[in-house]
Amino acid sequence: MNILITGAGLIGSHCARQAVDAGNKVVLFDLSPNRDYLHKVVGKDRAEVVAADMRDLPALISAMERQPAAPSQTRRLCKHLWRVRPRENQ
Repeated sequence: MNILITGAGLIGSHCARQAVDAGNKVVLFDLSPNRDYLHKVVGKDRAEVVAADMRDLPALISAMERQPAAPSQTRRLCKHLWRVRPRENQ
């Protein structure tokens, strides 16, 4: 499945890791992504990272065209993945 995740912070990066581990193709969309943190959490080159503002409609449309998935599908997938594979450090 192709997944676009808006926000590459704590929640978005961990959702991306779970989605990539499940075999999905992921694009993270964030105004100022911390690439070092994303490489540690998600893995280097395992997800595409788009550094752009959500208010930049052409950038958002471009990212959505690369990963055609409805936001509700992304939310459902993240919720499902968190239930299936809980955090390891609890």
